[in-house]
Amino acid sequence: MGKPYLYKSLPYPTELLDKISACQCFKQVHTDDIHPYIRFISYITMASSASIQSRMTYDARLMYICGGVGQFSYAGELYDLEKGDLLLWNPAVEYGLRIRKGDNLNIIAINFDYTNDASRILPKTISPSRSSVFNYSRIHEFCVFKDNEAMNKLIWIKNMQEEESLLARIMKEHQFLKTNYLLKSRSMFLSLLARIVTVISMSCGRSGSDSAMDEILDYIQDNCTEQLTNKTIGEMFNFNHVYLARLIKECTGYPTHKYLLYCRIRKALDLMHFTDKTIAEISYETGFEYYNNFSSCFRKFTGMSPRQYIKSGNP
Repeated sequence: MGKPYLYKSLPYPTELLDKISACQCFKQVHTDDIHPYIRFISYITMASSASIQSRMTYDARLMYICGGVGQFSYAGELYDLEKGDLLLWNPAVEYGLRIRKGDNLNIIAINFDYTNDASRILPKTISPSRSSVFNYSRIHEFCVFKDNEAMNKLIWIKNMQEEESLLARIMKEHQFLKTNYLLKSRSMFLSLLARIVTVISMSCGRSGSDSAMDEILDYIQDNCTEQLTNKTIGEMFNFNHVYLARLIKECTGYPTHKYLLYCRIRKALDLMHFTDKTIAEISYETGFEYYNNFSSCFRKFTGMSPRQYIKSGNP
């Protein structure tokens, strides 16, 4: 396994939330309401001594550092960036980027909405503005999550290299405009956002004494194809099964059975992308006794059936 994820959050300025709460774009949602709409995706290379001056965006942004080093400016502070860093923030957040002399920075950037409600609103993308001329009425949506307060801050997760191939596939879909590219890229992006929510949930409120839970979650991921239950896991790690169920829900945001299914679908996606196995073989190898159960779970996590996912373009 790679380095452990390191998560931290940076609160939004109070004045931003005060302004947004009075706008029509303000929307209260749950994490289960996430149905993302990608407005634009780009690969950015910033050379030595380059900078992006302070600006504000009209849509949500995800930024992944796939190479080099640089600095991210936010709320009057500078934060060092390096490969594997992933940042996520809402519209109207003021930020900037800076590259030191002799360095460079490679970025995958995604402009998106958390829901599909404003997908038909044009223009599809709006360039960021300086704070002095920013127009709050042009924001399509600003989502406030009622069930996950950590999502209502600027999110920063380090060591996310395992997700780089998924981001690259999303970008490839938008570059080549294959049949059903929007549907396919949306399903992959939803999987990425689900992973981010899981990392946040696992990180919030954790301490060094929780190392046993890290072992348990690693065990579930490594053995997700087995018929695991709270009871069998609890017996293996000497946990009361009722207490264990509560801890897993607190750490991941999912009840045990749903977290197990999430791990299986992640494994299924990897098999689709990196092997030539049939859907039936993948269904069996990921622990599903019946294909209909596999198809139903796959659709629930990705927004499309396995066959639709395959037909939308070669994984």
